[in-house]
Amino acid sequence: MSEKKEHWGSSFGFIMAMAGSAVGLGNIWRFSFITGQNGGSAFLLVYLGCVFLVGIPIMLCELTMGRAAQSNPVRTFHKLGPERSNLSSTIGVLALVCAISFLSFGHFFYAALFAIAGASFITFGWVTLGVLYGAITPLFILAYYGVVGGWTLIYVWKSVTGQLNVHTVAEATAVMTPIIMTPKGYWATPLIATLAFMLTTAVIIWIGVQKGIERFSKIFMPLLALLLVVLIFRGLTLEGASKGLRFLFVPDFSQLSGRSCLAALGHAFYSLSLGMGITITYGAYLKRDNNLPRSTVIIALLDTLVSVMAGLAIFPVVFAMGFAPDSGPSLIFKVLPLAFQKLPLSTVWNIIFFVAVLIAALTSAVSLLEGPVCLMVEELKWKRSRVLLVLVPILCFVSCVITLASGDYSNFPKLGEFIQKTFLTTQGSLFDTFDTGACQWLIPIACFLTLLYAGWVWGPKEAVKEMRSGSTGAMDTHCWHLLSGVHEYNVTGDPSPLSPCVIWAFFIRFISPILVLLAFLDGLGVFR
Repeated sequence: MSEKKEHWGSSFGFIMAMAGSAVGLGNIWRFSFITGQNGGSAFLLVYLGCVFLVGIPIMLCELTMGRAAQSNPVRTFHKLGPERSNLSSTIGVLALVCAISFLSFGHFFYAALFAIAGASFITFGWVTLGVLYGAITPLFILAYYGVVGGWTLIYVWKSVTGQLNVHTVAEATAVMTPIIMTPKGYWATPLIATLAFMLTTAVIIWIGVQKGIERFSKIFMPLLALLLVVLIFRGLTLEGASKGLRFLFVPDFSQLSGRSCLAALGHAFYSLSLGMGITITYGAYLKRDNNLPRSTVIIALLDTLVSVMAGLAIFPVVFAMGFAPDSGPSLIFKVLPLAFQKLPLSTVWNIIFFVAVLIAALTSAVSLLEGPVCLMVEELKWKRSRVLLVLVPILCFVSCVITLASGDYSNFPKLGEFIQKTFLTTQGSLFDTFDTGACQWLIPIACFLTLLYAGWVWGPKEAVKEMRSGSTGAMDTHCWHLLSGVHEYNVTGDPSPLSPCVIWAFFIRFISPILVLLAFLDGLGVFR
């Protein structure tokens, strides 16, 4: 039995849900350590440029496609244009050529992956991209995302019970190491936390779009902002906090490299939840009168604002307490509890911070699960409850395996040997394998192919037509008139060559695909 198509109850609810999707661990956990490793303010400026020059055009592209099709990603690529085209066949042939190349070097796993992808594009065309968007990428990401969500839940519990009262780096490491390395005898806590996080996500999805996702986002996104504001005010009152402000807002371009710029570009995709099927799925719940360009800009601004707020909450404390900003992924799990311990009411600050991180993790996890659920509801005509009964146990099982192999493969040595032979790696963990697969392969490939589809198959004319619906003419205004405040709308006729919608169409056809391809090649290590 199929379910009636739901829509967002309000524009505010949609923006909060999309902001919740974009705002996640990437804004707090990943943004903090990647900014710390790449010189602070100079990296932040490049990141902002990537968000507005690349992130916004791609997000607007995905939202436009979702609203136009009013359906899941698979049907979106089926409805908007021909299922197969010369371009999809060319992509399939190129994938088969890559498969043969990998096979000649003895890389059998990669050869098999490219062979399957090539055959799928030749046989099914762009629907293959819909499957990548709607099922493979979000489930792949959620499987290991839930592990970090479980870590965050553990830290919330340890904060509440006073177990984060650490005074040395060794003590902070002693708290974190068992959670990540999961030695025998310490399996229960990480596994229970991962399962609790995944089941909480599933319950929100089960309730539905308006009553579940929208209501949750409208309550907890403002709460996240409030918690970050409290942390910012506390951090700025510390002696030495000005060093953190200078690090975050006074650029030192000598610390910036070409790879830092590409890292900023890659992080923009991750932070805005692009290439994961989320934006297309959420766009399908929009009504035709929604102003897509305005909503997109607001969502990107909110996402960027939360990243900057996270930096303001973290770096003044880190510098004031005398720690290094380039501590890597352990920055929020080892350095911050140690820094908070030197403050009065350290337990309170630990609780506030890790509750904020948990909220950010949950909002993104909800959006990752909604895409596959929407796909199965529409394609299989199942109820949400039935879909969740099938998906959630599988996800929980995979997440539990990743939890037990998040530090290394000591718990699963045979699995480690298989993964290392398959992916041609000599170190790392199952968690690293999933993270690399998502950030360096699935997300940039999905973004790149979607831009090709929207720009060259569906076509900029249809894309612009859909985007202009509900935009009240702002996207048709000559850019000079728009910037000068003299609004001259041209809603009925063709837009000016220098109107935002025409510039956007040019970007999705030429500029954005090239930049996404550069980020993809950087992730593969081509420029190292």
